[in-house]
Amino acid sequence: MPERARALGYLVLGRGLRAHRVVALDLNDIVREQHRTTARVTLKGGGTEFQELPPPVAHAIKDYLPRRRTAVPHSTPETGPLLTSGRGRRRDPAPSVRDLLRAVASTHPQLTHLADTLTADGLAASPNPFLG
Repeated sequence: MPERARALGYLVLGRGLRAHRVVALDLNDIVREQHRTTARVTLKGGGTEFQELPPPVAHAIKDYLPRRRTAVPHSTPETGPLLTSGRGRRRDPAPSVRDLLRAVASTHPQLTHLADTLTADGLAASPNPFLG
């Protein structure tokens, strides 16, 4: 599902979130206000904070939501994990995120040489492409 891969990749790149933080996001963690979108992110050591999402990240999430898969009791159109599997369950942070990012990278001419070694944590530590 390209929309899910884009939303996931943009969350990792645009907010520098590690894989386990991205898959921990629920629908109710995404808050749309008048001119901005924020995400309630779990902090290292506990607690949460709202972080503003760059517009490309917010648009990627908005494009993904109509295609998001759901399955009761794990998820519904209004509740549950933001990024779901094909069966409507929460994605597994390590292998599924890594494999998804590697699959996307393998199709990009400038990233094919990195695809086999790419990790979500490594991507999260890279410079944010959405900041001027």
